Amino acid sequence: MTLDCFFDFACPYSLLSVHRLLTHPGFASHPVAWHPVDVEAVKRGAGNDGPPLGDLPQKARYVREDVARWARRDGISDLQPPVAFARALNAGVFLARQRGIERDYLRAVLRNCAPGSIDPNGDFLNLVCSRLSWPAGSLIDYSRSAEAECQLHDCLARARAAGVFGTPTFVLHGELWWGNDRLDQVAERMRIEESATAISALSSN
Repeated sequence: MTLDCFFDFACPYSLLSVHRLLTHPGFASHPVAWHPVDVEAVKRGAGNDGPPLGDLPQKARYVREDVARWARRDGISDLQPPVAFARALNAGVFLARQRGIERDYLRAVLRNCAPGSIDPNGDFLNLVCSRLSWPAGSLIDYSRSAEAECQLHDCLARARAAGVFGTPTFVLHGELWWGNDRLDQVAERMRIEESATAISALSSN
């Protein structure tokens, strides 16, 4: 039972969701297929041509407060989305996948998202590389490659085919849940399916 997770490092709720999927016991034993996408491209593909969050100061202020509440609820530091580096970080998921360290990569990115740690003029990408013992420049070089562009394009196409219209979105057996606050429902569905599978296995013995 694989859970598909469509997310964008530019989206604060995606950061919360990735953290929870990596750490919550309810998801620890389940494989997750990570699909990084550009949330603005996803929205446009779904017919949502509204302005990005940064152009909506009242909504942006609310989101900052709401994300801080969720972070406190989850017992973690507030997470600041690395918007300026999001595309390169999204592409880096594929590089990490090639090397068999997707989850380590996601953790490394999240560790660098503490409040005040993101300097748009700083060396955020190479800090992530350093945490993974990758050569400096690995992330930016890969993000500029034709392979990364192809992978990002394929993820976006997969998102649109699944009916994804925002991030984070979770898909299980074709059913969608949108938003960090839907993860409890996802976990419940997984428990129900696990119980049904266990009962079926016992009945067949």
